[in-house]
Amino acid sequence: MSVDNRLWRKKQLRWFGAGFHRRDRLLGFLLFLPVLVWISAVVLYPMVVSVLLSFQNARFTAAGASWVGLRNYSRILADRNFWTIARNTLTWTVGNYAVQMGAGLAVALLLNQRFKGASVLRTWIIVPWVIPTVAMCIMWIWMLNASVGVINHIFLRIGLLSERMSFLGTPTTAMLTTILLNSWRWFPLITVVLLAAMQSVPEELYEAAEVDGASVPRKFWHITLPWIQPTMKVLSLLVLIWIYNSFIVIWLTTQGGPGNRTMILPVLVYHRAFQIFRLSEGAAISVLMFIILVILALFYLRYVRMEKSQ
Repeated sequence: MSVDNRLWRKKQLRWFGAGFHRRDRLLGFLLFLPVLVWISAVVLYPMVVSVLLSFQNARFTAAGASWVGLRNYSRILADRNFWTIARNTLTWTVGNYAVQMGAGLAVALLLNQRFKGASVLRTWIIVPWVIPTVAMCIMWIWMLNASVGVINHIFLRIGLLSERMSFLGTPTTAMLTTILLNSWRWFPLITVVLLAAMQSVPEELYEAAEVDGASVPRKFWHITLPWIQPTMKVLSLLVLIWIYNSFIVIWLTTQGGPGNRTMILPVLVYHRAFQIFRLSEGAAISVLMFIILVILALFYLRYVRMEKSQ
């Protein structure tokens, strides 16, 4: 074959290859298009509408609303009640994160051991998470009822209470109670994820540590924890986002009461937009929530990246 024929053959192969690549890219775009349309309809469009509403004075609906610029934001940021609710949201988020991650890690460590009935417990630990949230909240409202609740009865019998009390209706206990209820709902999922990460640790590492005489705490700190740390970093970010945006447990149990002691930002958005019909103020609060969440997520990702580089 002459040199010219070889060059022509190479050009043909290059053209055919480029055609295949273009067709692959087109096929990939067509396969992704339904997802793109769905995300645009469910996420991007509501987000854009919320941002636009936050600069208007819409009440019940957006019809007839006029532009007011940053007036909604200035009114919200000047409201002392907003900052109190923001502190409640911080307490809610940090408290839930600490309880859920702590309980999830502890139970995962327990279920990672070999003992009789471990497989049964690993199956049933997920039950609180699969129970519908509405049913879970109704169940706990009855159990915590001051008159007929079983929790009051048990605490009175063992001497933890001297008289019946409303855990959800008392200002000093309402936030802690809702944090524990929400954590009881979500910690099984964290347990399952961390347990899966623990069971991927090679058994040879533990055997080598036992040969060296390592204690159980040292095996945890030097083998288990470093191995599951990547999973915990991703899970921590997801858990913080879920907790920060959670709404239904607070709404079904206390609706932000008593006296705004359990009022958090997602509940405030619903209250402003759909109860007192200040739609634009609710949209402005949701935009502020999104900005805070993005800033926190960026700081967290930067921290993880810096820790990984070290």
